[in-house]
Amino acid sequence: MKKNVLVIYIVMTVIGMIGLFLILSKPEPQPAPVQVTANPVEPAQETITVAMALKEITANTVLSTDDFRLQTMKIVQGSDEKRQFSIGTKTLATSIVNTPVAEGALIPVSSLIEPDSPEYLAMFLQPGNVLYTFQLSQNDNYLFDNIKAGQGIDIYLAYGRKILNDGSEEIVSPSSSIENTRLKPLLKDRRVLALRPAKVVDRNGVPVIESGSQLIAELKDKDVKLLKGLEDKAKLIIFPASHKEHAINDKSILPDVEAMWPVSEDIILDTNTSGTETKQTVHELRG
Repeated sequence: MKKNVLVIYIVMTVIGMIGLFLILSKPEPQPAPVQVTANPVEPAQETITVAMALKEITANTVLSTDDFRLQTMKIVQGSDEKRQFSIGTKTLATSIVNTPVAEGALIPVSSLIEPDSPEYLAMFLQPGNVLYTFQLSQNDNYLFDNIKAGQGIDIYLAYGRKILNDGSEEIVSPSSSIENTRLKPLLKDRRVLALRPAKVVDRNGVPVIESGSQLIAELKDKDVKLLKGLEDKAKLIIFPASHKEHAINDKSILPDVEAMWPVSEDIILDTNTSGTETKQTVHELRG
């Protein structure tokens, strides 16, 4: 009996010690971590200027101020909207939109064709015609005061007759003397599409256009062939279109026979190599 009680006592003692050990070895409860909610960082923004269509715009329309309204819009900095719609410093009035734009929609920058660009000018060409650029000397800058885009120009050949050592004559351009200088009209009333003045500098308080200006005209294919055939071989002169049958009239200082030369597609100053034939050809050109 005493033996059983002793065994029970020992067992209870062991269980108590194990329980005490478990209680002492149990880690203290840790406080729950505090959830910190961070405020979301808003992306940087920028303001751009855009153009909104005030009405339906068809493709290849020349814009007027009644077609659009400029307004500002906030966008995420660096977003694709800036590349698509930001007008920046572009001038929309008289620009061409080459794609349709719905009323109330923003006008894409990629659809704008700015004035004076080759693509813009080409859209005003008659079918079959081409753009041709004339390089102007400083003496030609007077044209900027007398011609505007849309008006016409006349193109003349300045030439003269030169007596060779064998007594024969040949046509030279420009003339070798003032007395023998003649003008032959080559092209009449060709439309000017753009005038591009060179840099303007101040000389003694007077603004002066330097050489290097350009005049862009609409020419026919045969016109270009005519001018290219004379390139670097002849002196050409550009005048504002006279809108007359003959650009040189009877009041000119030049002889009347020169004033009555027609504009034709004939070979210019077609001469033969022999002296006799040359004289005959020159006579035919002058009368």
